[in-house]
Amino acid sequence: MPLLLYEQLVVGALAMSIPIYPILSGLSGLLPIAAGIYVLRLLRGEMAVLFLYSVVAMIADALLFVLAIRGVNNLWLIHIFTPIQYGFLLWVLSGRSQPPVKKALRLTIPFFAGFWVIAVALIEQTRQFNTISGSIKATLLVLAAIYILFEINRQGAASLLKDPFFWIASAVLLYFGATVLVYALSNVLLNISNKALRLAFSFKSIIDIVANFLYAGGFLCLRRR
Repeated sequence: MPLLLYEQLVVGALAMSIPIYPILSGLSGLLPIAAGIYVLRLLRGEMAVLFLYSVVAMIADALLFVLAIRGVNNLWLIHIFTPIQYGFLLWVLSGRSQPPVKKALRLTIPFFAGFWVIAVALIEQTRQFNTISGSIKATLLVLAAIYILFEINRQGAASLLKDPFFWIASAVLLYFGATVLVYALSNVLLNISNKALRLAFSFKSIIDIVANFLYAGGFLCLRRR
């Protein structure tokens, strides 16, 4: 569930056409929300948190889109969303782990928030991409998703496709694993050319669409239990 980007939309608007992939990516955020509403009475614990995250991400996307089409830099909002996204997704993923590991994973949330504050205050600029905190966020979420998938396999789940956390961890691994380099190289690509940046984030948007289908699948698993 990514965020629409100022450069993509503004450059597209100047070319008299808004890039289609970021728009489709933003709209695909409705998939997990719709799936969550479908199983609303079954939402408990981490699944309720995931639903709340889906709504927050959609609101953030809408705000970013409004700022972008008005020609207002919205990269500061991407900075703010970074610890929010990490906190939500790490909390959800940790729900599939055993108590000692669950506690350790959730303790990384305030530590990452503290690191983010330092990074924003001393290193990163809010008018540029958050290449450092964004890359670290993606790496940590990928590691957590891999651990959860191994844990599901170790526990010998009767059917992976019926386990909501299989779908959720797969979505996190796919999205952040495929796009961690985009996070790291965003400012470099911006300095190279707007075309290079748009190409990279079009790829990121396509991956996000697939990930949102996986998140929706996680919600729908609640009906098949």
